Amino acid sequence: MPNLVYVSREKNKNSPHHFKAGALNSLLRVSGIMTNASIVLTQDCDMYSNDPQTLKRVLCYISDPLVRPILGYVQFSQCYHGLNNDDIYGGELLHPFVTNPIGMDGLQGPTYVGTGCFFLRRVFFGGPMSMVLPEIQELRPDHVVKKPITTHPIIELAHHVAAISTCNAKDVSLSFATRVGRPFWAISLTDVVSQTKRWGIGLLEVGFSKYTPVVFGAQSMGLVMGLCYTLCFLAHFVNSHHNILFPPSNCPFEWISHFPKDPWFLLYVFLFLGAYGQDCYDFILFNSTYKRWWNDQRMWLIRGLSPCMFGLVEYVIKHLGIATQGFNVTSKVQDGEQRKRYDQCIMDFGIHSPMFIPFTTASIVNLFTLIIGMIRLLNFGSLEKLFVLLFITGFGVLNSWPVYEAVILRSDKGRMSIKTIIISVCLASLLCGSVSIAL
Repeated sequence: MPNLVYVSREKNKNSPHHFKAGALNSLLRVSGIMTNASIVLTQDCDMYSNDPQTLKRVLCYISDPLVRPILGYVQFSQCYHGLNNDDIYGGELLHPFVTNPIGMDGLQGPTYVGTGCFFLRRVFFGGPMSMVLPEIQELRPDHVVKKPITTHPIIELAHHVAAISTCNAKDVSLSFATRVGRPFWAISLTDVVSQTKRWGIGLLEVGFSKYTPVVFGAQSMGLVMGLCYTLCFLAHFVNSHHNILFPPSNCPFEWISHFPKDPWFLLYVFLFLGAYGQDCYDFILFNSTYKRWWNDQRMWLIRGLSPCMFGLVEYVIKHLGIATQGFNVTSKVQDGEQRKRYDQCIMDFGIHSPMFIPFTTASIVNLFTLIIGMIRLLNFGSLEKLFVLLFITGFGVLNSWPVYEAVILRSDKGRMSIKTIIISVCLASLLCGSVSIAL
């Protein structure tokens, strides 16, 4: 490696470079000034290649005269170790990193996922989202760097282009909708929800920019591929305000049915069983396990009630011009006791976090709802009217078992914080009380 240049990510939360995609944009300009090499590798600091032939395999594609004219990047799948047997935090992320890329293979290829990718530099030039700064001739794709990179003019210009801030949409345009992340392995639920919130905010920045994949993506890549990129941000947006745990929250009092009593009710049954059946089938098809599927769908419920919702709120607040808490880097340091609990497939709640409150509150409401519902069923019967609501509430209670353990049964350092419990109980009581008064 003849030259190694370190460029630190800017720590100003108001700067686009504060986020990963913005930092990559800045790095592309710096590397263009210093070397302008035709191939660019993006690699996260905590990832590595376990195949010494990686570069050779990449060059086989790039050197192929039939492939090169239409080739944008060569991306390697992300295999990682250290997950516990049941993957309690859903870190495998089977759909975005395994099944979805296979589905997009027959189109224009899978989306860029943030690391382990070799780009041809020319793909960043041309078009409305070009990385080119017209006033700087050295950033042209055909520019040849003839001076040593340590010379003063090159260092000075590198500093200049690194400090340039373009619009947020350009800063996330590495690939069309740069997925600011990777399969994230964490041993603490705090890290999981924090990372998910950051991903959600980044995807919302893309989804609601003028380069939204709904419109711009469909125009530039075709309708089907545009819809594939739309899925990247839409999943977080939809999940942030639609969740299955809250609908039966008023059921302890009147058990008002949320579902039609005519044959259209079968549509709800079909969608529920079909969605969950397909989801489980995908995990089995790709050599995963039933337990990993169950934990994955549980984590999506948690993500919807907490980090996705918090990310949406922070995104809205930020665009209203109100200061937010900014960017939080996920801890890469592992605690011995946390690691032990993780290996035992025990969720680690550990410290108090505002993002723990929504799903803890929902868990308490669902448990109370189920208990009252069972009492009413025993006293008044009428299973036909209560079955669906009991089923949905029971489903929420079953998913919430780790929360009940952390609140009541556990005494280790990974149990739920007393502060979180008190706030959640108060909110659950307030919610149930307000519904009772309203009815």
